[in-house]
Amino acid sequence: MPPPKGPIWEYFIAGDKQNESHVHAHCRGCIEKCFPDGEVVELDDMGKPTLSSESWVKQGPHLPFTPEQGKIVHEQFLHATVSANLLFRWVEDPEVMKLFLLFRSMAGDIMPSRQQVSGTLLDKADEGTYLVDLILATAHKKDGVSMCDAFEGMIDKAEEEYGVIIIAMCCDNDGGSQHGRKDVVLRRPWLFGPPCCAHQFQLILGDYFIENKEAALTTEEATGLIGWVLNHGRVRSVFNKTQEELGAGKVLAFLVANMTRWNTHYIAFDRLLTLKDAMRQAVILRKEDIISGQVGVEKNRQKLEKLKQEALKYCDLIDDGGFWRRLVAVVEDVEPICLGVNMNQTDALRPDQALITFAGIFLYFQKHPTWAVAIGMAKRLEKRWSALDQLMFILALVLNLFERLSRFGDKAKVTQFTLHTVLLETYRRVRSWPPKNERSAEEEALYQEEKAAKEKSVSNSFFSYLAGKGAFVDWEENKAAFEHVNGDDPLAMWTAFRDELSTAELVDFAITLLSISVNQAGGGNMIYL
Repeated sequence: MPPPKGPIWEYFIAGDKQNESHVHAHCRGCIEKCFPDGEVVELDDMGKPTLSSESWVKQGPHLPFTPEQGKIVHEQFLHATVSANLLFRWVEDPEVMKLFLLFRSMAGDIMPSRQQVSGTLLDKADEGTYLVDLILATAHKKDGVSMCDAFEGMIDKAEEEYGVIIIAMCCDNDGGSQHGRKDVVLRRPWLFGPPCCAHQFQLILGDYFIENKEAALTTEEATGLIGWVLNHGRVRSVFNKTQEELGAGKVLAFLVANMTRWNTHYIAFDRLLTLKDAMRQAVILRKEDIISGQVGVEKNRQKLEKLKQEALKYCDLIDDGGFWRRLVAVVEDVEPICLGVNMNQTDALRPDQALITFAGIFLYFQKHPTWAVAIGMAKRLEKRWSALDQLMFILALVLNLFERLSRFGDKAKVTQFTLHTVLLETYRRVRSWPPKNERSAEEEALYQEEKAAKEKSVSNSFFSYLAGKGAFVDWEENKAAFEHVNGDDPLAMWTAFRDELSTAELVDFAITLLSISVNQAGGGNMIYL
């Protein structure tokens, strides 16, 4: 137990620890002396300045920050960075630091580093995802009409409480959720309603095993083999010993595929291929040890024979070159699917990124050596694509200035006029939300006039964008420099055009599309403002 504080601490406030034994001490008298005349320093029960708005704003220029104030400052730095779309390194810019020091000499002690802003602070804040409503739906109906009513209730509550307009919602694509989501979009056509693309990609893995019967059988064999090894410790020790001899003492674990843990099929089967040589050598040199490890001390003749036959079955499977060739083919097919699942799991998945992953897996299976698998997967992938809000995904890709039309081949028959028609159709849909209050005849006429002007602005800006003219004329020659500083994030590019009046309406529309995440991000249903 540390010794109790002496009476001298009545005149000081304990600050942050400086080492294992000492803390930074702040003199109460100095605090009161440095405080602006006529103001009283408010102290809490612990003798520390309170964080009331008055004492916070009027705190003296040379006073240290308390830990509680430091936490508030760090959170505000993150909010300011996100709100102004600033680079994380702005907090360490020398001129910025000088600016803050003009307001308060102790600012340098409390300003977070760019690593803190982009790392721990951002992780803790979870910016952009908020719990709007939580419904215990165990006893609720799960039909389409009931789900639609529930979705609308959540949307109405969010719009009323937060004063926003919901532009999109994302949920599973199972029976009730699928019908409910589609009905909400029909009732509110300005809403985008994509299903969760991470779930859609995981379902593609199931599609693959349905269309490729040989792959499904090979998967069952591989899963059975892994389970057999893991369920018999003495058998596993034989394989591990062989691994140790071949790998200079290194022993890798056998991994299990789990349908509820996305990507584990690829990881488990890839590991099994890595262990192939050690397993085959063990079967060749230590088969009797493997059988003995399986049988153990079993004395019952029938059970002993059954255990022996099981061991021989898996030894024969390990020694079967055809099994390993089939497993290689499965791993090669499953890998791009699992990569797509992994990419689509991020909570910042944009529609254009999801579309590229869907197109990539479609092209992969289009060239599959087994014709029946190629045809079957093409049909199933087209079905998955048809479940998406297609125009939103296509426009998001076109409005990604790092991509534009580069991903479209000749067969797509895409022209600037067809895209222009799609743009106007989608733009009018997004802007079709009804007014909260009924407009007068004069207000309606003014609204229609402004609407026509905005549509013309979007139209002209879009043609300039596709042709690389106007505000976009020097993009190609400066793209590399922009990408070097900001990366290939199209949102950063469009934000740079916010102050360009001629493109303002198109900029707002592009940011709206590219800000939508087509992933539930761990929530039951996601809605976007």
